[in-house]
Formats: sequence, C-alpha cells, structure tokens
Amino acid sequence: LMEYKDYYKILNISREATADEIKKAFRKLARKYHPDVNPGNKKAEEKFKEINEAYEVLSDPDKRRKYDTLGPNWQEQFGTPFGAGRRSYGFSGRGASSPFDFDSSGSGFSDFFETLFGRSNPAGAGTRGGVRNDIRRRAGDNIEQPVEVMLQEAYVGGMRTFNIQSTEVCSVCKGTGELSGKTCANCGGQGMIPRNKRIQVKIPAGVDNGSKIRVAGEGQPGIGGGPRGDLYLVISVKPDTVYERKGDDLYVDIEVDLVKAMLGGEVPVPIPDGRKLVLTIPAETQNGRMFRLAGKGMPRLRAEGSGNLYARVKVLLPMRLSSEERALFEELARISVAAEKAEVHEQTLRHYERLGLISPARKGNSPHSPRLYSDRDIERVVQIRSLMQDLGVNLAGVETILHMRNLIEQMQLEMQDRVERVQAGMDQEIRRLQDEHEAETRRLKGIIERLQRERM
Repeated sequence: LMEYKDYYKILNISREATADEIKKAFRKLARKYHPDVNPGNKKAEEKFKEINEAYEVLSDPDKRRKYDTLGPNWQEQFGTPFGAGRRSYGFSGRGASSPFDFDSSGSGFSDFFETLFGRSNPAGAGTRGGVRNDIRRRAGDNIEQPVEVMLQEAYVGGMRTFNIQSTEVCSVCKGTGELSGKTCANCGGQGMIPRNKRIQVKIPAGVDNGSKIRVAGEGQPGIGGGPRGDLYLVISVKPDTVYERKGDDLYVDIEVDLVKAMLGGEVPVPIPDGRKLVLTIPAETQNGRMFRLAGKGMPRLRAEGSGNLYARVKVLLPMRLSSEERALFEELARISVAAEKAEVHEQTLRHYERLGLISPARKGNSPHSPRLYSDRDIERVVQIRSLMQDLGVNLAGVETILHMRNLIEQMQLEMQDRVERVQAGMDQEIRRLQDEHEAETRRLKGIIERLQRERM
C-alpha cells in the first residue's frame, strides 16, 4: 500500500503552523539541502525534493485543507482502492527508482501527491540534473518597511534616503546554517545574516498614510540563485503642526488682527512648498470663516490636479486699544445700532451711504470722523427697505423716488420759509400798526385830558 506522507513532519512544524511559519521552515530547509549547496549528494537532493513537495501542499490553502481533511486514513476516506498492481511508493515514470526521484517527463511530484491532487507541472518548469529549475531557483520574499515622511515632502515629492533592513545569505555556511556538522557561528544556524543598506527613493508628490512605494530587488534573497524579492516602503505622513490634511484637501489657520478683520484687506496664506499666497478678505470677516483656495491642496497621487487649501480665519483680539482703534470700534457700534433700528445689515447701511441714499452727519470735519445717524437717516433707510421689499422697486427706482421726494421736501421747506417770512412781515406790520394805534390813542387821550383841565 502507498504510505501516508506527513508533510508537517517533513518541514518540522506543527499542524497549527501559520503560512509565515511554513514559509520560514521551508526556506531554512531548502537552503540546507539545496543541490547547489550539496553538489553530488543524492540524499540531500532527494530530501530537497521531499521538502519542496511538502511546501507545495502546505503553502496552498486548498491543498492543505484537503490534505488535513483526509488525514492518515486518507485511503479509506478517499474511497479509491490502492495497492493493486502499483509500486509501494515512488514518483511516477521511473519504475523502481528512489522514493523521492523525479520524473523528467511528468509532474515532478510523488505518486502520493498525484493521487491526492493530480499531475502538476507549472508552466515553464524544466529539468536540470534531475531537479526542476523552478524548484532550484526561487525568488526571495517581498518585505515591507514603514517609513515616515514630512507633510512638506508629501506635498512636493522628491528624492529621499532611507536605511533599510533585510537579510542576506551567510557567506560562511552559504545559507545552510551548518559548517562541518556544527551550527554556523556566523549566522547562529539561521543561514541568513542582517543586511543594512542606504538607498535613495523618489517620493511621489501626494503620498498619504498607507501609500506603498515599490523598490525592485531590495527584498529578501532568493534560493538557489533566485532573484531577491521586492521592498515596499509603507508611507506614514507625520502629523503637521501647521496643516491639517483630509484626503487631498489641506486646512490652515491664518491669524488676522481685529482691525483688518473689521475693515478687510490682504493677508498671507502659507503653503507647504514654502511660498505664501495673498488672500483678500472682505470687511467684517468673522472669526472662524473659511476661505477656499482652489487647487492649492495636496497633489492627487493617481489623478491630475490637486485638492483645495482651506484658510480658516483666527481673529486676534488686541490686549490694548489705541485711540484710533477705540474710535473705530465705537463707530462700528453706532453703525450696528443704526442698522438694528432700521432692521438691515451693517453692510447694507454702508452700501446705501456709498450710493448717496443716506448722508449721516459727522462728529468732526474730517470724512473719517465718526458718523452720527439721526432718526431721519433711520427713517430714510426704512423707506428704502419698504420700497424695495414691498413695492419691488430696484435701487435705480429708489434713487429716483428719493430724489423726487427730496425735491418735494425742499419745495415744502421753501414754501414754509416763505410762509414764515410773510407771516413775520405781517406780524411786524401788525405790531407797527398796533404801535401807531397805541401812540395815537395816547396822543388823543392827552388832548382830551388837556381840554378837560382847561374847562375847569
């Protein structure tokens, strides 16, 4: 009967071994028994073939699952009669050859393997000295190494030097881990020694946390002259004290003094490449207001263009106010009160003033002197709002109506002035006539009194 093949025992691992443990065990044994390390040693060659077959099964999740399910009583569970007219155990195609011999015209695996899994001959596999080339040469493992970059590096990209750690085949024992039957002192029996190397790598602009940069041929060494695997640098972008990153967008706080926030003006906005952009903020900019600078964020790693940069205003409150600043804030307070009375926004009030629809008085002779909004100014604003909201009149119509109203008011004032002047003239004439009447009355009274005295 064909005997059961314990692949776990061949690789010296437990049945609970992980995929990584299986790979490590295989590579350690493969280096030890590789034909290139043991030229002319048939036992080592057969052992190498056996190790490779065990790895072929246990490294494949489907094959391993089937192998574990069948177990040592595999012939009974498999449901196929064995033993009749067959060799006890061996690899197909060579008759009564070594139990670990390979068939140069077949799959390269044992009858036990082919019974469970069928014939297998990977594409491109050939033979060389009884051992297939794909078995003799295996590429090294890929490795990942975390690296940290600054946000500024992620923004502009460029070359960067890194120290990488991998392994290389021990030059003393040639990867076997043994020397003259004893553990190799140079590698401690591992067959590999640490390898440190400085490499220059180009960082693409726009990399983010988790981005991977492939560096070909800088991974773990191969087996039997196989090529090294690849190195993957796993990017971690160091948190920045100035910028906050959300995907391809950046957020930055910009400090604005209170006067500029109230009056508006230009403020610098830094970007990660060291330049500064100029942002013009409007008057009465509130604390926390966000301004979008399109296309000034992080470059898109796998697409054209860049994200956006959002500048968030932080208004700085002064510790002390100068006389000019105090006058300004008092002025703003008056505007705010007037706007509240007229039920309009402060900017609307200023807009009406710029259009000449209202003309508040000034506290001084300078055009920069504080405004003094009168009740008439407030009433005028209410009228403007009523014309626009209630009657749907536009600003040009409002200006015409107010102009006509001004003319009417002026005519009324002139008429009132004339009436007052006429009334004043009449009052003056009446007083003159009254004075003359009183004077004549006094004269006549004097004459009468004189005549009365003469009669007596």
